[in-house]
Amino acid sequence: MKAEHEFSSLGEDDFIRDLQQTIAEVRLLYYTRELTKIAEQMSEAESKGDESAMTRLSTRHSELSEKLAHLQE
Repeated sequence: MKAEHEFSSLGEDDFIRDLQQTIAEVRLLYYTRELTKIAEQMSEAESKGDESAMTRLSTRHSELSEKLAHLQE
């Protein structure tokens, strides 16, 4: 298994650090993708005049933006 090979060749601390970095990169991609989707949905809701959807999407956008900001620190 690739992970076992990397674990044995890197050492436990390096392997864990690399794994944490990979997880952070995946989170970054996920949050970015979700923020893009939400922005598109907000645009649709705005064009339809759907205030409740705008409020819900705006709240979710703020939550994800905050998580993304913490991740980038």
